[in-house]
Amino acid sequence: MLDEKSRICDSEPIHLINELQDFGLLIILSPQTKTIIAVGENVKDYLNRPPDDVLNHSIDHFLPELNDHLIELDEKLAQVKNNVLSLVFTKGKTIYFVNVRKIDAFILLEVEAEEERPAVNAAQDFNSYMASILSSKDLSQVYDFSVKTIQKLAHFDRVVLYKFKEDFSGEVIAESKKENIDSLLGFHFPASDIPLPARKMFENNPIRVVKRKADRILKIIRNREYSEFSFNLGGAGLRAPHPQHMEYLSNMGIDTSVSLSLVCEGRLWGLIICHNLKTSVPRPSVKNYLSIFANLVSVQIDLMLRNEISVSSLEIEKHLLQLIGKINQSPIEEITTIFEKEAPFLSKVMKADGFVFQWKGKVQTFGETPSVSVLNEILDFLDKNHNQKMFYTDQLGFLPNFEREEFHFFPGVLALPISFLLGCRLIWLKKELPRTILWGGNPDHNISISTEGVSPRKSFEKFIQTVKGKSEPWSKTKLSAIEGFLDVRDIIERKLLKEDLEQSLVRIKNSEEELRNLNQTKDRFFSIISHNLRSPFSGLIGMSELLLDALGDKENLDILEVEDYARNISNSADQAFKLINNLFEWGKLQTGKFKINRSNFELFSFVDELKFTFIPKFNEKKVVLKIISEENLSVHSDDRVIFSILTHVLSNAKKYSNRFDEVVCKLSQQDSMLKIDIIDGGVGMSQQDLEKLFKIESKFLNPGTEGENGTGLGLIIAREYLKLLEGEIRVTSEIGKGTHVNIQVPKN
Repeated sequence: MLDEKSRICDSEPIHLINELQDFGLLIILSPQTKTIIAVGENVKDYLNRPPDDVLNHSIDHFLPELNDHLIELDEKLAQVKNNVLSLVFTKGKTIYFVNVRKIDAFILLEVEAEEERPAVNAAQDFNSYMASILSSKDLSQVYDFSVKTIQKLAHFDRVVLYKFKEDFSGEVIAESKKENIDSLLGFHFPASDIPLPARKMFENNPIRVVKRKADRILKIIRNREYSEFSFNLGGAGLRAPHPQHMEYLSNMGIDTSVSLSLVCEGRLWGLIICHNLKTSVPRPSVKNYLSIFANLVSVQIDLMLRNEISVSSLEIEKHLLQLIGKINQSPIEEITTIFEKEAPFLSKVMKADGFVFQWKGKVQTFGETPSVSVLNEILDFLDKNHNQKMFYTDQLGFLPNFEREEFHFFPGVLALPISFLLGCRLIWLKKELPRTILWGGNPDHNISISTEGVSPRKSFEKFIQTVKGKSEPWSKTKLSAIEGFLDVRDIIERKLLKEDLEQSLVRIKNSEEELRNLNQTKDRFFSIISHNLRSPFSGLIGMSELLLDALGDKENLDILEVEDYARNISNSADQAFKLINNLFEWGKLQTGKFKINRSNFELFSFVDELKFTFIPKFNEKKVVLKIISEENLSVHSDDRVIFSILTHVLSNAKKYSNRFDEVVCKLSQQDSMLKIDIIDGGVGMSQQDLEKLFKIESKFLNPGTEGENGTGLGLIIAREYLKLLEGEIRVTSEIGKGTHVNIQVPKN
């Protein structure tokens, strides 16, 4: 309903009111000929001519002092504030004050006159206060000094400084008054009290005087050509007030109102409003100096506001430049660390209760923030609606889908994207700040609508309203400064593209390396099959043919020869089986599907199995195997995999040991690791051979001390197993002195 009432007030065509107040003369000229086409009916009081003797004559006949000023008027109006040319000239002992403006191609002259002596006194009074306003140290001093000075010099009953808010409601922030009138200090008034047409008028008119109990309301007398024409008097100070305005003043008990525009930051910032309980219109000279004084106040407020903005913005911009520099010079992976360090400053500078850093969907919170579920809904809303633009509000709970009570605890939200990627932003949060607002009357009853029309409210008594669900508003100054941080998106985007390119190059390089390794593995695989597998099968075929030949000659059959052939066939088959088994085992590990099954086992039982399996095999070659273990040692790992690892390592130790050599296998605990050392005194290896041990592409196939062949896969398979167990293997060796293999596996 309030919005509907505001709309009604904003739509009133007050600029087309073609009636006049009686404290000055309005003259309307044709722009081409400077001919008078309309005048106020009080023209005789100023020009000593009735309307008919003035209409259709040039203004030069009556006010020749204006002639030079009306030449190239458009250029002159463009150079003055509010597009109003204020002129003062003297005729005899009378001073004339003329405001010249151009509206809808017509030239409007507003003329007021005053005796010379009072005008001089007014100038002296105001000049003594002009310099004082410039010496004020802060805005509150400017506000107080302004209203006190105007109230003192112009003898108003009450003078207030009224500041507009973003929604065009207003608050009285300074006041000077006499004892016989109520105070309005701290009172708020709805936007409909000064509707849009009135605000537009104040933007173009430095002063507006309204006399409720006028001696008479004057008509505009037009020439025949414009007899039915309604002139646009929106900027004219002499225009008669709207009946609702008259009723509004009557309900306040005010007879005369003088409003002075304060234009700051390029907009209508506020008004200095002066009230008299009785009819008392300031003299033209006083109004002229009131306008000048108000303009000086506007300039001083504007300078101080801009200084505050500059100081505040400079602090933010300086820090942001440093922050952007850090981001520009640092790797992209350090961006999280950078913002972690900057979070306290970023939160403090925006006077936020909490701060959130979101990077690639991951969220870090600082200070006071809402619950995870509430924050996730806010992030989802930002992703869908404000992914690449700044968003801010001080009343989140009033937005659609955020009406639930939990959204009222942090109604202040400011979000700023820092990348073109989804889910990369900075978020500031403010808690609810319940506050009490004093209204000049109930704001919901600001106007009443009936069949008779629209009427302003009757009461201006103090009305107290408690506002909830809102935070402290975000500073416009700081919002403008922080918005400059959007530029960091380009820097981060370049870094992300560079990172993607580098990762792509690494992936390509790794793919090439993997492909080379795969080809080498394939070549080695086929080499093993073609070479190593061919030898035992060739032996099998050769020995089988010899055995068949021997068995075919039964008369000369030699049993010892047959046994020798059979033994060689068995050895060849065993060698082929071992090779095939190792290839199968290695191939299974290459698929990446081999599963580790960890369980608890006691080391003493594991050692018993090792002894049972390997000591007989070592005895066959006359090599001594000693297996030593710590007692009462429990291990949580995959015992079958560890057994397979030791099978390959011990087989190598036996293979490269001479008869009667000793091989020691020692199992012990070192910190959290199971440590296994296999030490032999065999033939040993060169440094070149050590470098080939774990490379399948290297042809490292040295025969054993008794000509034993191998696959070259044993230690490679052992290391693959250890990777799965998160263990490691180290080999040291020296030719002629033996080899030491150290294996470490996590015990738990």
